[in-house]
Amino acid sequence: MYKDESVQSTNDFFLNDNYCPFTETETQESLAAVRPNAYNYTSLSIPFDKLIIVSDSPPSNYVTTFANSYSQSNSPYRNIVSLHKYGKHVTVMWDPDYRKFPFTVVIVNPWALGFTADDVYNLVCCLLQNRNKMMLASYTAIVDLIGWKQEQISKALYISRTRQINNLKYKGQTTYFGRRKARSQVTVYDKAEEQNLSGIVWTRVERRVRIPKKDRPELLHFLTGRFSVEPFKELHIVDITKLKRNTRIGKAVHANGIGKAILDRNLSEVERKKLREFAKKPVNQLVDIEVIFNNIYRCWVSSTITSTLQP
Repeated sequence: MYKDESVQSTNDFFLNDNYCPFTETETQESLAAVRPNAYNYTSLSIPFDKLIIVSDSPPSNYVTTFANSYSQSNSPYRNIVSLHKYGKHVTVMWDPDYRKFPFTVVIVNPWALGFTADDVYNLVCCLLQNRNKMMLASYTAIVDLIGWKQEQISKALYISRTRQINNLKYKGQTTYFGRRKARSQVTVYDKAEEQNLSGIVWTRVERRVRIPKKDRPELLHFLTGRFSVEPFKELHIVDITKLKRNTRIGKAVHANGIGKAILDRNLSEVERKKLREFAKKPVNQLVDIEVIFNNIYRCWVSSTITSTLQP
């Protein structure tokens, strides 16, 4: 029997994603994908570190045969498993307590697994009995910056229409831009610290995007580039060194970061407007994060998916 549907909504479950990034460690193979270039930053060749795929199809026999079950007290699903071969980087949940929920949810971390778009498609096809209507519910897009400290990127980051910025102390420092229950949230954290790596300055910027049910694309359309993906379109990493420290605006920016300065009511509306205009000008960008992501994304998506159906 299904439980009272008023207890928990679908949105509440899929928005429960404000996590401490230091609870998950990627494989060493994924670290080998880091490559330097002439602009003092590097990016990985895989643009996503979490995809959430939903379907009304039950899981395949492969899931029930080659899986480790584990419990999650706040989950509305009766069955939650991870696959032996992939550890916690692939999770399958099915048989929900609430009718509003999709019957099966598959969570995959392409970055940690070194997966191409073809790899993702073939794996999900093997995990479900029916390939029809495999829909993408959420994705987390990433850009990795080598040589830039977490605090430096956090202070330089401005996101249009963001009204909440939180700095939380974990093993390293993490900054959240936006509300946890919003459709999207940006996280900036020390990836080297998370990976227990010394001698490297590595900051990750990631944006979690939850797709409304009516707009969810089929997984195949997403993986072949037929769905618009622009997670970093409104993100600006600004060269705040251009702002003099002895001005009201400069003091606010260098003390708390440009994002918080724009929200600072101690500055006049005229000053905050000037700061917003400054942040959006291409000439004032420290790093063009949108261009970095788009280059990686275009290389990652597959124009034609070749199905091998081997997990």
